[in-house]
Formats: sequence, C-alpha cells, structure tokens
Amino acid sequence: MAKVVIQGILGNMGTEVMKAISSAPDLELVGGIDLSTSSSITFNNNEISLFDNISECISKTSPDILVDFSTSNSLLNAAKYCLPNSISIVSGTTGLAESDIKEIRTLADENKTGIIYAANFAIGAILLIHIAKQLSPFFEYIEINETHHENKIDAPSGTALAIARSIISGLSPDSPLITPETKTELIQGSRGADYQGVKIHASRMQGMLAQHNVVFGTSGQTLEVKHNTINRECYMPGVLRAVRDVRNHKTLIVGLENILGL
Repeated sequence: MAKVVIQGILGNMGTEVMKAISSAPDLELVGGIDLSTSSSITFNNNEISLFDNISECISKTSPDILVDFSTSNSLLNAAKYCLPNSISIVSGTTGLAESDIKEIRTLADENKTGIIYAANFAIGAILLIHIAKQLSPFFEYIEINETHHENKIDAPSGTALAIARSIISGLSPDSPLITPETKTELIQGSRGADYQGVKIHASRMQGMLAQHNVVFGTSGQTLEVKHNTINRECYMPGVLRAVRDVRNHKTLIVGLENILGL
C-alpha cells in the first residue's frame, strides 16, 4: 500500500484529493501540508496529521508519494526536497514558468524519481487538448476562450496553455495559422493574449468553476469544442490514475495524456 501526503490539503482541490485518497483501498493518507496550520483533522474517523512545512511532514510520515495542489513556489520547494529522497510527486499546480518545468525535469532525471505534472486532471479536458491537435491542421483561425472562478490566481489557465501548445504541435508548414491584424485597438489587450499565433481570452467570475472553449474557423464555417467542469470531483479519477502510475516513471511526465495512451 502506497503512503501519500497532500500538499495544499486544506484547499479546494486538496480537500477533494483527501476524500479520494482516503477512499482508495490501495492508498494510505498519512499526512498533509498546509502553511496555515500544524495540528490535525479528522476525516472518516481517521486523524490526519497536518504540518506547516514539508521537511517535518516528510520526516514524520515517510511517504512514497506527495500529491501537490498548492502554488508554484511550494511545488518547486517540494521537488527539491522530495525527488532527492525518492519520493514521487503528482502535481496539478498551475502558474509554472518554462524555466520551472526545466528545473523540475533536471531534478527528476538526476534522482531517477517520477513526477507527473498536469495542468488538468479531468479526462474530458485531456481529450479536448488531444482533439485540438488533431483539428488544428484543418483550420487557419483558432482562438481559445477560458473562464474560471473568481479566486483563480493565474491567467491564462494552465489548461488553456496546454491546448495552445497542442494546437501548435499539430500544425505543419503547409497549414500556418492566420492572426488578423488589428489596426486600431481602442483598449490595449482587447484581442487577448497571443501564444505563437493562438489568441487566448481569459475571464474570471463568480458562478463559474472552469470552462474551456476552442473556436476553429475556416472559409464559410466554424467549429467549437467545449469542456465544462461542473465540480471538482471530475478531477479525481485522473488524480488517482496518476498516483497509482507515478512510481513507474523515473522522469518528469507533463500531461495526463501521456499516461492515458493518447
């Protein structure tokens, strides 16, 4: 039975992960990390020790796997501590820079310890990322609209960036994107952020959890592919799959699609 700790355990995603790990017969939740407290909580009649720093948590619980839904700085710190100690990581924390991902990959390779990093663990969202790559060669105009709850701290979302990267990877020299030039932009940024020719528009508001809509356009027609996240339970099958798979790897795996066989 693999022993698991959760970094960010008292957050919205951390709470859902706690429920999922606690209900899995082959996994044991042995502790959690939250910077705001160092006490304990009771869930399903089991007392779970909480720590406000990763070093104490690891030394007292000896986990096999750390599941991380926190901040980019906390994830980097966890990677520097866990990977040299052969503790695998599953993370859905967004907001990482390309340099951060490169640093984590180096740590994983040097220590031959697996980490699965995914911007989204919802199977439907992963399929959207995959489908976007398949569709991109057939359309000259592609834009992404993403909407999230008002408390999301980064923009655009990690999933929107993953979709954009997937679109770019599906293009060929014979199928370049067209980004219409705006001669007069009355308000700066009106046309959205630009990722290698793919426009990304981000909205934040109450009443939403997460939505990604990709609009493909060509002569005389458009095609829209949309994924809606209704509640955070949708992420748990993907999280559990990653937790059960991560110790089979000795490097950084970016994207859940890479363990789903897509």
